[in-house]
Formats: sequence, structure tokens, C-alpha cells
Amino acid sequence: MAHLALTLLVPQGQAAEMAEALRSLSRRAQLDRGCGSSEVYASLEDQSRLSLQQEWEADADLARYVRSDDFTAVLSLLDLAAAPPVLEFQCAGQKRGLDYVAELRGAQSPAGS
Repeated sequence: MAHLALTLLVPQGQAAEMAEALRSLSRRAQLDRGCGSSEVYASLEDQSRLSLQQEWEADADLARYVRSDDFTAVLSLLDLAAAPPVLEFQCAGQKRGLDYVAELRGAQSPAGS
């Protein structure tokens, strides 16, 4: 089992738009082979704090997703965050961050820029 956790603080006035973008990407991930679950949450205390949580059946499934165009769209949302986002992967018995994205995507920029 592999896990992706993303938390981001969205700019004031953009919470609904960013949440809908994450929900759309989450629904697409749920259709992907190997995705056990994909959920989007908004903080009750701070509606501008959004979280994406995904469970993947195998490390290889998560790796395939990180290389996908859908994950490129997730990365593009990171560029819009009001503060540095927190992106964590739990796979192969390790906790990783953007270094995992850079490793899987080769020379591509982890944030899509």
C-alpha cells in the first residue's frame, strides 16, 4: 500500500475554485487502476486549507500516477498555493517529498515550472 498526502493553503477567495479542481482530479484518480481511495478535505477551522489524501494498492501504482498528466495538473495547483504546500508520499517503507516526484519524472521540474 502506498499513500499520497497533500496539504495546501489557497489564496483568499479561491478556496471553492481550488477545492473543485482537487475534487475533479480526485475523481479521476479513483478511476485509475490501483487507486484504493482518493479524498479531498477542507479544514473546519480554516476553509482555505485543503487536503488531498490518496491510497494506492502498490508502490508501482502510485509511481505510475506521479508520472501521469493528471498528476501534472496536481502539481500546477501547488504553484497557486498561498504558502509552501506539504506533499508527502509513503511508499517502499519510506516517507518522501518532492524529491520522489523529481526522481520519477526525471529532468522535469517537480512543480511543473
